[in-house]
Amino acid sequence: MSSLYKKMNYVDGITIINNEGTILFTIKFNQDIDKKIEKTIIGKKLFDVFYNLDSSNSTLFECMNKEMPVEYIGQLVKNPYTGDTYTDNISFPIKHDGVVVGAIELSKSIVSNKSFNRKNTDMNSVNSTINLTPRCLDLGYKSIYTFDNIICKNSNMVKLVEYAKNISDSSVPVLIMGETGTGKELFAHGIHSFSSRKDKPFIAQNCSAIPENLLESIFFGSSKGSYTGALDKKGLFEACDGGTLFLDELHCMPFHLQAKLLRAIESKTARRVGETKERKFDVRIIAATNINSEDILSKGFIRKDLYYRLSVVKIEIPPLRERIEDIELLSNYFAEKYNSIFEKNITSISKELMKFLMSYSWPGNVRELENYIESSILSTPAWESELKAKDTDTQFYNECPKTKPMKKILEEQELNLIHEALLITNGNVTQAAEYLEIPRQTLQQKMKKYTIDKLKQP
Repeated sequence: MSSLYKKMNYVDGITIINNEGTILFTIKFNQDIDKKIEKTIIGKKLFDVFYNLDSSNSTLFECMNKEMPVEYIGQLVKNPYTGDTYTDNISFPIKHDGVVVGAIELSKSIVSNKSFNRKNTDMNSVNSTINLTPRCLDLGYKSIYTFDNIICKNSNMVKLVEYAKNISDSSVPVLIMGETGTGKELFAHGIHSFSSRKDKPFIAQNCSAIPENLLESIFFGSSKGSYTGALDKKGLFEACDGGTLFLDELHCMPFHLQAKLLRAIESKTARRVGETKERKFDVRIIAATNINSEDILSKGFIRKDLYYRLSVVKIEIPPLRERIEDIELLSNYFAEKYNSIFEKNITSISKELMKFLMSYSWPGNVRELENYIESSILSTPAWESELKAKDTDTQFYNECPKTKPMKKILEEQELNLIHEALLITNGNVTQAAEYLEIPRQTLQQKMKKYTIDKLKQP
């Protein structure tokens, strides 16, 4: 048992995520923390809430990748609800049939004032204090959304939902394409929930959240002794037998593994690392990518043979800026949702704010819109009944160039920053990533997106 675990005679919070990074359960014992946070962040992505974390510095993700407990002393955690907080954490992987399906983290806030009540937060009483809901115990093995969670009235989106319903009961692969935040995961959950597989496992796996050296064993399983520390365990295909496997950010999967994925889909068999035995499975594959149709093949993000196999059914979700009529509908929906969660008194959205919401291009799409509404309501005084625009909103809109789409402007800025970093570091990707303060893997993905050759900088 770790030294940190032994020292933790109390905890301030417990968080559980599935292997996709969705927060399934959280509880806060520290009375200085608003209890409304518990129901606010359930169902959100871990990195959307704790925005300074990513797969490279999150103990929850690290323990899932290493399949062993991970501790961190004095970690800075940033979120819009409590501000900057330093915590001591210990995270444990959660396994089902030998497959990591999630993780649980125990955390203790580091504060100078320790006058707040620690009652019922000692380690011996944690089990009696927590009431784990059935949803928490699903850990990614059950779909948690249906098509009803897709809020829209745009005719193209309505048709897309109907199309997705019509193909739900088939077993053919599905490729979902769309920009970040458009709702690709909602469609994947909806397809599974609407199919005859709905009572079987639904496993979501982000292909960019796993170190490359662990990808093969996670997908196909391993046999004891096949590599140092390897145990007999099922891979995702075996664990998902009879159900649906959702592969998000497929373009981040290495080419050699894409070839093995194609073979597994074609043969409906998987071979564990270190074995010669073929194990049969019945799994429907739903893959997703935020790379557009023009670039996915021309820039070599996905093997052509795999692309053609997965795109038997292709769903391309339009960005929010192309379905303007959904902005007002979604804004009112999110306003009502967070008005209830934060116990505010908002009854309407001002005309000025709605004008801004309808005019802005929302490069982060529905996710960005939701985060904006959530933040706005959180910062609105309790006596206000109308959600109003901030000065920075209208100023940003008025100063924003109208000659180019927002996405294009942001991409140009990002490209310039990457070029600058690589120029400063003489093409050293690791140093450039440190200069940009992003994970090396993220920088490599962006270089691939913009077809940047590190050896040929301007």
